[in-house]
Amino acid sequence: MEGERLFGKADISAVLDAQRQEMQKAVESYDADKFLNTAAEDLATFFVEKYRIDVPELDEQGITVESSETRVEITHDPRRHFIDEEPHFAPATRIIYHVPFSGDRSLFFIRPNQCGFSSPAAIVRERELQVAQEGEGLGAKEVKAEFDQILQQIKTYLGYLRRSVDPFNAQLETVALGYINSRRKRLLDMSNLTESLGFPLLKKPGESVGVFLQRKTVDLASPKASQGTYTPEPALSQAAFEDILSSISDMAAVMERSPTAFARMGGRGHQVGSLGSPKQHLRGRGFGRDLQLRWKDRHTA
Repeated sequence: MEGERLFGKADISAVLDAQRQEMQKAVESYDADKFLNTAAEDLATFFVEKYRIDVPELDEQGITVESSETRVEITHDPRRHFIDEEPHFAPATRIIYHVPFSGDRSLFFIRPNQCGFSSPAAIVRERELQVAQEGEGLGAKEVKAEFDQILQQIKTYLGYLRRSVDPFNAQLETVALGYINSRRKRLLDMSNLTESLGFPLLKKPGESVGVFLQRKTVDLASPKASQGTYTPEPALSQAAFEDILSSISDMAAVMERSPTAFARMGGRGHQVGSLGSPKQHLRGRGFGRDLQLRWKDRHTA
């Protein structure tokens, strides 16, 4: 069997602790101006995507296989006896299974908190595992049985890793926001302290002091509309308006010419405009008398 033993190097708990520390260092070393001018939620999303851990997923539907000729050493084969001490080889067949995967390839070398006595072996490429077998007179049944056993072991170990990694990823955003808010508060407190000292801020070479305005977000509600179908206001044509003004002007002139007649009518004097056309050019008390008679006849009828 070719390849190296998987899942046997660093412990997963140590890896997760180191990942948190790396994320905290990244938060602390982030440019201060950019840090304060970026929303905490956006920063958290950035750091979560950068430091989350993706356990590999095997693509079993994409598995392919190849075979080739090779030579295997038979010097120490107990079924054979050699007089000399030189190495001896025999023709053989080499079978390689190609197993595609997605995720972080480095986790194939991480030891989970739970593991068995013997870990599987494979060749880890950038985007695939290679499980190789070679020997003399290989049979399809035994080759497939051995591959199935190795594949099941790999899947079991990946499942052990997920038991530790999934909770880590679930809490990563909360942890990141804690680091971000802690540093943001520290930076703002430092800035307020510096400004409260009463001296101008020192300008660094090539640096300009900017003024940042924080815009307020104002929630504006739409104005309420009346119910029902819209009905326009009554419109008055310019010609009708001019005619009304002319009638009022003529009536005023008539009242000026016969003040005595209108005085005897009391409060009803304002109604005389409806008795006839005010454009009649009449004069004196006779017109006033005529208006009184017409008023009386109209209300009697």
